[in-house]
Amino acid sequence: MTASKTSPYVEHGEGKPALRIAIIGAGITGISAACHILGLGFECHIFETGSAIGGIWPRVNRFSSLQIPSDFYRFHPEVDWKSPYPRQAEILGQIHGLWNRYELEKRTTFGCRVQGLYRREQRWVVEDERYGTFDGVICAIGTCAGPYAPYVAGEDGFEGEVRHSSSLDGLVVRDKRVVIIGAGASAAEALEHACDNGAASVKVCARSNRWIIPRWRLLNLIMAMLIVDPFGLCDSAFEYFLRFFCYRSDLRHLAPSGERSMVYSKTPVVNSRVFELMREKHVTWMNCRVNRFDSDGVEYVPYAATDECLPKPVFEKCDICIKATGYYRPSLELLSPHANDYTAPNFYLQVFPPGNPTILALNSTWVDGIGSVGASHIGIYVRLLLVYLVDASTQPDIDGMKNWIHWTGRGWNSAKGLEFVTTMQLYLWFVLTILFRWRLWRWGWFILFGNERVIH
Repeated sequence: MTASKTSPYVEHGEGKPALRIAIIGAGITGISAACHILGLGFECHIFETGSAIGGIWPRVNRFSSLQIPSDFYRFHPEVDWKSPYPRQAEILGQIHGLWNRYELEKRTTFGCRVQGLYRREQRWVVEDERYGTFDGVICAIGTCAGPYAPYVAGEDGFEGEVRHSSSLDGLVVRDKRVVIIGAGASAAEALEHACDNGAASVKVCARSNRWIIPRWRLLNLIMAMLIVDPFGLCDSAFEYFLRFFCYRSDLRHLAPSGERSMVYSKTPVVNSRVFELMREKHVTWMNCRVNRFDSDGVEYVPYAATDECLPKPVFEKCDICIKATGYYRPSLELLSPHANDYTAPNFYLQVFPPGNPTILALNSTWVDGIGSVGASHIGIYVRLLLVYLVDASTQPDIDGMKNWIHWTGRGWNSAKGLEFVTTMQLYLWFVLTILFRWRLWRWGWFILFGNERVIH
């Protein structure tokens, strides 16, 4: 796809060349950002470490799907989901559709692990000058690198099969005893897969407590569209709702408790079938710590309800162990020299390193949240970066960026500062940023809705 001939960005209105943005990462976020940039007449170049596009999605199971409704994961306006919870093939289809439509192949360098980012004469150099210079940089490396599968004592002597939850294609579980280590979305996906494929038994060793919320579209929407308040009112209301209507009396002992029980503190597992499978006795869920493997099973220690009653180790025989232990987080060390001693997610608007509003760490600083990754905010962040580049007077100064981080990250959010963000919080940030910076007023409509006419 080529830029519109009438786009003000192509000539900049003064015969200047179009702005050029470097994008690090060819996953969903990087591709979406590139499409937004090209669609507005800018130019970009993508640097991808691997040899394939799509980020984590080419490396998961074929049956892997979105845990949230696809409405929350419309990462570009041209994405057209056919199912409410798309699986890998449909997700990759949408990614490749954008890739081909916007002719990103010729704008991408594969096999390039970016290790150097330098400022030279008011422009950015990525790696070295053979790629040219750039007006801005988007770091879109995401939050998931390779599979994280920590070694467990005695694992080498286990006679069964050990798999990471991202590598279950082709695994035969029929009539097998399956133990799953982990408690997140990948654990829920693994237990569904095991039950649907005839496992003899499925037991989950949950290393940490996470809330499980059902796939009720209205409930998911309400939770995403609330703001985490400093008094914990949202937490209390949803905690009561989930305990009463979802966990109920028979599973209430599995609900998170204690200091980490707040709903708005860790990304919940969104899956309705987990409750159903537990109630039908297909799945046993245990809050415990796995100690070691033996030749035919694992030893675990249930978490104690009180310090006075320390539980004894329990041995569980199994044929297959699935490690649903997540992924390594990509390093943002590349941005450290440009962040003035601040570390993610404590960036301005969670994505701009203090003192460098021409760098956008998009969906790379996210830690936990509800509905705040993979949605329309990608375009808003990209357009805000473009405005900063087109009109330097709109850029926040370093003190303003630091003050925002202090007051927003520490003074308001009752959960974990900028480590937990809902959809509504993101949009509130955008609106307030525009309202309180009068130089952004003329750009406000463009930033929020992408109306190109505003910038003519």
